[in-house]
Amino acid sequence: MMTPENLAQELKNIYGDNLVSVVLFGSAATGEHVDKKSDYNVLVLLTRADLAALRLFAAPARRWVKDGNPLPLFFDERHLRRSLDAFPIEFADIRDGRRVLHGADVFVNIPINEELLRLELENELKGKLLQLKQRYLLVAGDAQGLKSLMTESLSTFLNLFRNALRLFEPVPPVQKMAALGALAKHLPLDAAVFKEIDDLRRKGKGTEAGLENIFERYVTAVEAVVEAVDKHIQSKK
Repeated sequence: MMTPENLAQELKNIYGDNLVSVVLFGSAATGEHVDKKSDYNVLVLLTRADLAALRLFAAPARRWVKDGNPLPLFFDERHLRRSLDAFPIEFADIRDGRRVLHGADVFVNIPINEELLRLELENELKGKLLQLKQRYLLVAGDAQGLKSLMTESLSTFLNLFRNALRLFEPVPPVQKMAALGALAKHLPLDAAVFKEIDDLRRKGKGTEAGLENIFERYVTAVEAVVEAVDKHIQSKK
């Protein structure tokens, strides 16, 4: 199986001086990686990231995905600078929790626009809540499907909650569960349900009969965060 370090070495061999940086981010960089459950997220920064450059990495990319990982994010330096306004949540997360596998630490002082971050946060939270309810239509009454829906969506919501905490605290904890606990101090939030779902994800704990109740609490908790974020953002306008 290809490790992030193996991937970085292949990138160095292929790109040489064209490779500026290889950055590991997400759970593997923040100490939350779950063996055989989590994947590896990698950003690759090149001086030039045109189609000819991408073609050079096609074969290693297929092996990387075959091991269960998402495709690396490829940027060139100009594209990265001009994307800060489009992906403030994603770049803020990388800035706060990353491990540089090769080259320059380009995220150490990267600027994040707070107003654009709030806008993306509102859009992402409301969109993901809508998707959660839509997907429930396909798994209602199906215990295994419902379990998968909760465990597969958990990381996304916890990451968004960590960014929601930025509305109340300038520097949120890097780890998602710690950020959830901090957010619960600001909002009326059932934080325990997220721990229950995390146990389901990590250890398979939990009774099938209680899954509908857990899901109902999960949705209610997400709705509470969405409402609080919406009110907070509206108060700033």
